[in-house]
Amino acid sequence: MTSRLTFQPGSHAYWLRNVDGKGRVRLPSVTTLLKQLDKPALTRWASNTAAEYAIDHWQELEQLTPSERRKQIAAAPWASRDRAAASGTAIHSMAEQLLAGQPVEVPDSLLSKVEGLAKWIEATGIQVVASEVKVWTEPDDEFGLVGYAGTLDALVKDPRRGFGLLDWKTGSGIYGETALQLAGYRTAEFMVVDAVDEPMIEVDWMGAVHVQAGFSELHTLTEDQADAASERFHLLRLLANTANPEFQLQVTA
Repeated sequence: MTSRLTFQPGSHAYWLRNVDGKGRVRLPSVTTLLKQLDKPALTRWASNTAAEYAIDHWQELEQLTPSERRKQIAAAPWASRDRAAASGTAIHSMAEQLLAGQPVEVPDSLLSKVEGLAKWIEATGIQVVASEVKVWTEPDDEFGLVGYAGTLDALVKDPRRGFGLLDWKTGSGIYGETALQLAGYRTAEFMVVDAVDEPMIEVDWMGAVHVQAGFSELHTLTEDQADAASERFHLLRLLANTANPEFQLQVTA
């Protein structure tokens, strides 16, 4: 039986088919649930990125109408984010190909990070079992928890730690919300394997690999941290259901 979950890359939308096969519902992604967190640093980054885009493309923008200028400047931070995400996926894929002895053409702009990640994987002895795995959880109406879906970067085997869940990070650092992101993947009910829904596999540990120019570093969570992250992620599922309450307020004299 094929998976009930489908993913539309263009709109980055996850859809879950109803059990009876009639209709479907859209599930928020793990990263969408994380957007409920207050992120002042993200606000600063977005405004700075938009301002830098306007300065760097001033002459091009002058040729556009004011409304089109506004549209392009406003979209600049998210276009930058999407390029970074695509680069992160490409870096991991190319590093795996290099380790497998497969020929791969690496752009000069990514060469140092790809080589750094490949060296790290080889030195640690970590084996990538599965990459880009879709996971999902149904809504829990009894407890008011929204369903959700997501795509984890990698399930791996580590000679020392056992079976683990990894996320590749190619940005400037590893932030606290990464723990909640990993917890969302870890506590999902199902994973999609060969287009079939399977119970989510239990992992012994989880962490993020900070991929930098020439080297990579592994950041892991303790068991207590992992448990706390899971509890907080469940709170985000609850909050998503309460953010827009369906209360009807009555007009009174």
